[in-house]
Amino acid sequence: MASLWDSRLSLYSIPAAWLLAYIPQVIKVNLLKQVGGYNNLEPRQNIAKLGSKPGVEDKLKAKIARVEGTHNNGLESFPLFAISVLVANHAGLAQSSINKTAALYLASRVLYSYIYIQQSRQWHSSTRTLVWLVGVGSSISLLIRGANLA
Repeated sequence: MASLWDSRLSLYSIPAAWLLAYIPQVIKVNLLKQVGGYNNLEPRQNIAKLGSKPGVEDKLKAKIARVEGTHNNGLESFPLFAISVLVANHAGLAQSSINKTAALYLASRVLYSYIYIQQSRQWHSSTRTLVWLVGVGSSISLLIRGANLA
């Protein structure tokens, strides 16, 4: 009997990665609504307008900016990951290898997002960068291994 690791589970990691990129957006909207600073008519202006809003702590403003940065970074890393999964599957790379690498990418995105949103010290940002490298490295690894088989 084939295990779950031997199925084309990695294809489901593509929408999962996309959803992970949007979780910070939901968090940002909720934080902005708490301080009365969310305007759906001009959503890209919300953070800029928050800067001039009196009574909002600088610490909260910084956190909202980090949440937006987390969302943007998830969107930026998504195309490379999605393409690498598709290339690896098309090339016939072992499913267990693709699945495990995709799982590593997803885990790195969860950890990256947590660190980015919660960071408060310089060493946190260094750790975040290392976690980012794991995620990007897993995507590049899949792409290269798939290209080698194509």
